[in-house]
Amino acid sequence: MKLYELLFPPKCIVCGTLLRLGVEDMPFCELCLAKWEIEKRRAYEAYRGQPVRTYTDGIPPTERYGHVMFCVYYHPKHRQNVESRLILRLKDLGERRSVAFAASELAAAVRNSAPLIAEGGSKHDETVVTWIPRRRSSIKKYGFDHMERVAKQTAKLLSLPLKPLLCRRGFTFEQKHLDAKSRVLNAYSAMTVSKGAEVDGKTVLLIDDIVTTGASLDAAASMLIEAGAEQVIAAVLASSDRPLDEVYRIENGFNIIKKPKK
Repeated sequence: MKLYELLFPPKCIVCGTLLRLGVEDMPFCELCLAKWEIEKRRAYEAYRGQPVRTYTDGIPPTERYGHVMFCVYYHPKHRQNVESRLILRLKDLGERRSVAFAASELAAAVRNSAPLIAEGGSKHDETVVTWIPRRRSSIKKYGFDHMERVAKQTAKLLSLPLKPLLCRRGFTFEQKHLDAKSRVLNAYSAMTVSKGAEVDGKTVLLIDDIVTTGASLDAAASMLIEAGAEQVIAAVLASSDRPLDEVYRIENGFNIIKKPKK
């Protein structure tokens, strides 16, 4: 244990309980960790295994395909839930314990759902990890890109190279303030493939924190495919808890759009 942690013992990021010795790298106390595991189990049972949203770009003669893996459902209005507190802690502080925990959960999801990437095999040497970059204004405000930190740790756990393949353009709106149609337009204008990015024939593991409508993932995946990537597979911490088959329809890539109201 470091001197700083002796003077300021780590606490649970949800309830503030002091953590016992030996679990200083854990962001949750035992009770809140159990709540996280319950949320994971709920998602697992709903999908009968690793929660995954599948997609295909439909390009003949052979469709390039992948999926969006996630750990838990996300309730944006319930800001005190364990998943909400973890994501807020990542965004606001980029805390080491939260980053390490998030990376370990994402790495476990990849191992469960994409073993050829995680455990070696034909795709292992052709895979690169990247992330959805944070808005420039948010980096200026907080001083860091939280998902860059998570992606770096995830890549390390999976023994895969990390590359900054995407970058933000100038001013863009926050996705959470936009409707589904506006999110798609904003996402495609917000990002571009980084200069010098080499993705020809690569499988790209794309890391992000939340998938709601999927607009950002769709834009990033489409750009990477156009730049020469063989396929794009995403791993995110949380997914909107709205039923996918009732609320959304899936088009090419990650393009997940709300059905129009009757």
